[in-house]
Amino acid sequence: MHGVNFIPAQIIKAQVQRTHLRGWITAIIVVAIALMIPLLMDATAKARAENLSEEHGQLVVALKQTQTRAVEIANETIRIKGQIERARALRSKRNWSSLIILIGSCLPPETWLATLRTDPDTPTGTGEFGPGRAFGKKGEKKATKTVTIEAPRKLLIVGYAVDNDSPYEFIKKLKETKVFSKITLLHSRRDPGKQQSNVGFEVMCEW
Repeated sequence: MHGVNFIPAQIIKAQVQRTHLRGWITAIIVVAIALMIPLLMDATAKARAENLSEEHGQLVVALKQTQTRAVEIANETIRIKGQIERARALRSKRNWSSLIILIGSCLPPETWLATLRTDPDTPTGTGEFGPGRAFGKKGEKKATKTVTIEAPRKLLIVGYAVDNDSPYEFIKKLKETKVFSKITLLHSRRDPGKQQSNVGFEVMCEW
């Protein structure tokens, strides 16, 4: 038995066209999605690359700042070490308290001191190239100057006595200690304007 289709041909044609259209739309959507995935992946990769580039720039800046700070710390360490060595050198030059006690023990009766002064008054420093190294830009090393202390080699003693013989007795006792290599009486005199004035004297001791 043959079936009879009472649906008009135009309607059947429209249904077929709609079916084909849905198929094409589905295919286009699938193709579009397939094309969008690489594009999205590329955009994500570019964004990630930009972030990494920015982070790299920040790390480079931080590294330069750290290197600069490291150079400053290294140079500051060298400077502090130099100060420590200078202080040690000053302390090791001479035991001043013992020296003053020794000089005081040599004073004759009725003789006293007014001042004790080194010559020069303060140690002087002379720059010399030594083994020390400081750090410059980009971490390169450069030679630094090591300070050599020129310690005082003379001591000026100013005092007073009631008579003219006491300064000479004082010098005699100083020589007996054998601490100084040379002892010189620079002057010993009374104030000419006063009859009962004390005898002022100056003694230079060298070592």
